[in-house]
Amino acid sequence: MIKHRIFACLFSALAACSFVSDLSAQGLKVAPRAPLPAQIASAKRVFISYAGGIVCDINPDDRVYDWLYAELKGWGRYQIVAQPMGADLILEISAMSVVGPVGTLESPTVGNYPRVRLLVIDPQTHVVLWGFNQHADLHGGAFSAYIAFDEAVGKLVNDLKALDARARRKDASDD
Repeated sequence: MIKHRIFACLFSALAACSFVSDLSAQGLKVAPRAPLPAQIASAKRVFISYAGGIVCDINPDDRVYDWLYAELKGWGRYQIVAQPMGADLILEISAMSVVGPVGTLESPTVGNYPRVRLLVIDPQTHVVLWGFNQHADLHGGAFSAYIAFDEAVGKLVNDLKALDARARRKDASDD
């Protein structure tokens, strides 16, 4: 299974490189990177918020909230505060089912796509600065569903780390 995922990732990366080189060969321009919100690089304190959610009759609220807290605490990048008033950013986590088509063209059906979402919010303006979504694979019963939620939250924190690193690199290059 891991070999299949590694192969799929490598194949996707090669296809993306090929696509970008095809675009340049056709004379299409690639847009420059847009600036990131300054608050992402400068933030020191975060408030964690839970926006709710029930996914396929499983209520992961405490789980995703607690796991996000543990992941952020382990990272050590931010001081986690108890009230939004003292925060530089609000990190809002939620879990939901998104209903959409599944199956094949010959036998399409409608199914649930369990998803965990992390929004990065400016506490002063309440504007969403950035958002991340991760699929939670719920096959295998309640216990494996909880593991899937834990893994999805871990991936969201990795996405946040990558965004933070990009914002801080850009911030440092502006000095």
